Amino acid sequence: MSNVHLLPNDRIHAYLLANEPPEHHELRKLRELTRTRPDAQMQIAPEQGCFLALLVRLIGARSILEIGTFTGYSALAMALALPADGRLVTCDVNEDAVFVGRSHWARAGVAGKIESIIAPALTTLAELERAARPRVDLVFIDADKPAYDQYYECALRLVRPGGLIVLDNMLRRGEVVDFTNDDPRTVAIRALNAKIANDERVVERDGAERAGARGAACRIHAGPRPGARGIRHAWSCHGEGLGRAVPGIPARVGPRTGNGVRVRRARTGAARVR
Repeated sequence: MSNVHLLPNDRIHAYLLANEPPEHHELRKLRELTRTRPDAQMQIAPEQGCFLALLVRLIGARSILEIGTFTGYSALAMALALPADGRLVTCDVNEDAVFVGRSHWARAGVAGKIESIIAPALTTLAELERAARPRVDLVFIDADKPAYDQYYECALRLVRPGGLIVLDNMLRRGEVVDFTNDDPRTVAIRALNAKIANDERVVERDGAERAGARGAACRIHAGPRPGARGIRHAWSCHGEGLGRAVPGIPARVGPRTGNGVRVRRARTGAARVR
């Protein structure tokens, strides 16, 4: 039986943050500016930005699609992790919010990597499909929850074989297990979790960590390598561990797995797909 690790207090959270890699100064400035907004709760945590950057580097991503920009913190975190010729397309409907991040992208030297599209996400995704652009390496979904299933399906068509889909808020602070909760956002996430668990297009590996009142979760799904029939590989994340499983060998889920890279308080879910 796998152990479940609980990190229940703010002291442990503070300790983990103190031992994160240093936050880029423009990330810090953007996060502090966003904190003054009335909708600041939409901002991802700095440790989640660190986690996303780690994923970008681990899979050697060169192209990223982000669904839901907000003020651009996650876009900045991932763009900083891209190589010099990397590209990130991010879409949102709120031009005022996106504008907040543009100067920080520029001062961080990554504005040339980022293409921001202001339009309804489903419209943008349909246009990207029609444009027949090369498939992306990673998709990050952090937008309106009732549309998550549609975003997931679009992501499957736009990500390359073996690419990664990362979905935020997949536990809804624990609301997914309260079946009396009929909030449309929670219902949508609950349904998508069930769908992904049985989706033969991806291979699923789950991990969850809770820290303090905010909660933390990481959901990882993986698909076969291109051209490798029946051979599956996975990213696995549980507690503080993230590892890459060897193709053909079941992924181990535990505090330290694979290459032993440590990931702290990731609130994100992900799917690696065909």
